[in-house]
Amino acid sequence: MKPRIEVFIARIREAHPQMVNIFTRGSCFDFHLILQEVWPEAIAFYDMDNGHVLTEIGGVLYDIEGDVSHREHGKLTRLPHPDHQPWEWIDAARGKGLPLRVALKRLPKKRRKKGKSK
Repeated sequence: MKPRIEVFIARIREAHPQMVNIFTRGSCFDFHLILQEVWPEAIAFYDMDNGHVLTEIGGVLYDIEGDVSHREHGKLTRLPHPDHQPWEWIDAARGKGLPLRVALKRLPKKRRKKGKSK
């Protein structure tokens, strides 16, 4: 019997033929957030070499394709700022030639737009 998380991921993956494409080409962090809704202990890791977010739950790495622990990965960096979008991490690190951990500290704080009160 497959673990519950494997069944959950398979249901999402099989919901539409484009799911793997969607969650491996730009929305991998969104997939992490979906998993984190069900498994709050989920931790996001960014594979800098492959430009992909993986989710660790119970010591196992997952993405839309299921358990990917057995695959070869680049250096994995734990994402300490879940409110930032992945492209901000990538742009900050690559654009300035900085290590990811340094680039994360230098990201500008998001400014709230002040709306007019009625």
